[in-house]
Amino acid sequence: MKFIVLKNQQWMFWAGGIVLYPFVIFSMRYPSRQIFRHELEHCYQIQRKGVFKFYTSYVFNLFKHGYRQHPDEVPAYDIQHTKLTAVEENWYNTGKINLED
Repeated sequence: MKFIVLKNQQWMFWAGGIVLYPFVIFSMRYPSRQIFRHELEHCYQIQRKGVFKFYTSYVFNLFKHGYRQHPDEVPAYDIQHTKLTAVEENWYNTGKINLED
């Protein structure tokens, strides 16, 4: 599963980042590693659940739990301070995420 990182998206004024498969979109030119790691966790969730199941359950759980208690957001916030691995650091620098490696 591959993702393309889009940085400095001016229209993204409500959030630092979002994953809209196959894109990981950031509102600032160089996203912090913390925000990148948060969004990367969503990429891993999409890989585990599949695209359709992830997004349908995401919307359902957003209404059920709200954003901060969302079952997909809680682990993303919990892990966002974790240091990137060497592979993830490469993805951060190149703007190309390849979960098939």
